[in-house]
Amino acid sequence: MFRPFVGEIIAANFKVSTANGLRLPLEFFDDIYVPIHLLPVPSHSEPDTRKRDRVIWSWKCPDSDAELVIDGMDQVLPNGRIKFQAHSVNYPPILIEQPEDSKPFAPTVVTGSIDFDGLDTVSWWDNAEDKDEEPEDP
Repeated sequence: MFRPFVGEIIAANFKVSTANGLRLPLEFFDDIYVPIHLLPVPSHSEPDTRKRDRVIWSWKCPDSDAELVIDGMDQVLPNGRIKFQAHSVNYPPILIEQPEDSKPFAPTVVTGSIDFDGLDTVSWWDNAEDKDEEPEDP
């Protein structure tokens, strides 16, 4: 049973980016959402010319002119990984008596945040760690 706790750091796949935020699935769970107010600040979106009704979110690094695309794509994993922090977990009530044609259970919904150092596209931080290491003496 998947029971994340608020504050837990989880690495998920990148699925879709819309004007409302991101959707991040795990191999066994699909209902993880990162709304726009929990994206890194400052972030902005531009229409995705390849996919209708989709956007591409970018984060402007505060200490430089660099803009990093929030798409989960990295050099190691083809479908990309994004680390997020569980911001809220909604366990809907399960009725004891259910109509015959109802779904067997209501899905859990996880709201995530990526507005913290070390979260977001995994390769951003892997590359940053490499640059922070001091060079060895020759």
